[in-house]
Amino acid sequence: MASTANTSNIIGKVVGLKGGAIVKSPDGSQHVLKVGDIVYEKDVIVTANGGEVEIAFDAGHSYVVRSNETVSLDATVFAPGQVEVAANALLPATSSSVDQDISKAIIGGNSLDKLLEETAAGLGGGEGGDGNGFVRLDRIAENVSPLSFDGAVVEGVTQPLFEAAPPVQNTGVEVISVSGSSSSEGTAQDFVVKLSGTSTTPTTLNLSLLSGSATVGVDTVSQLVSVDGGTTFVPLSGSVEVPAGVSSVIVRVGTLKDGVIEGNESLSLVASTSSNAAVVTGTGTIIDGAVPIANISGPLEVNEAAGTVTFTVKLTEASPASISVNYNTTNGSATSGSDFTPVIGSVVFAPGETVKTITVPITNDRVYEGGETFTVNLTNPTNVTIGAGASIVTIKDDGTGIDGTNDDRPVVSSIDSATVAEGNALVFTINLTGTSTTTTAVNVNAISGSATVGVDTGAQQYSVDGGATWLNLAGAVNVPAGAQSFLLRVATIADGVAEGTESITVSAA
Repeated sequence: MASTANTSNIIGKVVGLKGGAIVKSPDGSQHVLKVGDIVYEKDVIVTANGGEVEIAFDAGHSYVVRSNETVSLDATVFAPGQVEVAANALLPATSSSVDQDISKAIIGGNSLDKLLEETAAGLGGGEGGDGNGFVRLDRIAENVSPLSFDGAVVEGVTQPLFEAAPPVQNTGVEVISVSGSSSSEGTAQDFVVKLSGTSTTPTTLNLSLLSGSATVGVDTVSQLVSVDGGTTFVPLSGSVEVPAGVSSVIVRVGTLKDGVIEGNESLSLVASTSSNAAVVTGTGTIIDGAVPIANISGPLEVNEAAGTVTFTVKLTEASPASISVNYNTTNGSATSGSDFTPVIGSVVFAPGETVKTITVPITNDRVYEGGETFTVNLTNPTNVTIGAGASIVTIKDDGTGIDGTNDDRPVVSSIDSATVAEGNALVFTINLTGTSTTTTAVNVNAISGSATVGVDTGAQQYSVDGGATWLNLAGAVNVPAGAQSFLLRVATIADGVAEGTESITVSAA
């Protein structure tokens, strides 16, 4: 548009433009023409080689200033009824000196009016008021930048009004750094992309999240981008328009807490603009989430009559992943197959579950064994670590322990009676309720009845091997393991006194 300092009358408006053209106002200012510019009386229009400018006038007609033309606008030419004059007013210059004068006037910022009038008159124009409104200057060799003229007339040589534009240098902003971060699994991770500066126009920023040891779409759940410092985020889809004046962008990556033990994992963000010779990469680290701990527990003692004993496996926290842990039983003083049924297997926790149980059958064998132990162990964890990995239980058969009152301790159940002739030995069989894996002490006493112990009787002996060997009774009888009865032998004395049948009593406990 012409300078606002131009107070001349408006001639028309630029409605068409091809190639380059410059307008110079009477005040010496000049600028590159564009469609929509207003042109004024006494403006000078210069078109480049291949350039054309179409001007529309109030009278409803238009005129095209063609390639390599220099035109001074005269309002009288474009008055109503002057179309014919305007079309014929553009005449070839015949004097290189005139061309030079006009070029110098343009370059020097002087008014072109007088020179153009003189040129028109010298080319056969009419008297002062009848001069042409257009003058064409041929063979002007110039080196022209968009807002300056530096020209000279070269006789006989035609050169373009404007030099070809030099190659465009890439002066846009570029990515200079991408900073990753470390974040716990299940939280968001931010990458900060910094540009070399700000731009007066939006800049297209290309962004791509790449898998490393972490897999995009498996270990990540979302990709968001913010161009306002983190105030707002929108989904990222390959690129983002960075507004004018902004020099950094935040890319926020949501990570998945999958409950899988993977160790720390990495992923990368690459970024570039059209000004980058190569992409810029930043790396972020996903810190593996806290892993649940599996602990096993069970009762310290269980009565043999309970039939089973149950152990509990508990996680310290729920997990979003499936968890499994193997288990097995091992002997202590209790023996698998006779005191308990061995078990082996695995417990599986579905996502969100925290408690599982393991049940082990135990045997009520009627043999007193005392407290016996076995252990349930945890092994081979998946997506879990083992804390308390073993639980020991004692099987009780003495009437104590949970879930039963069984007491397998042997006691005297009966004593078989004996009858002999005076002078022979009485042999009593003392029976126990069961066997024991350890020695059982039994106290035995011979008690006078109608016969007097020590008068009518002699030595007292016992046998724990079915009578193969005899030992003198002196207090308690130690019944060996596995034995369920023993013998007591009491000698009688043939005193020759008629006393009738006499008896003694034997007690055992």
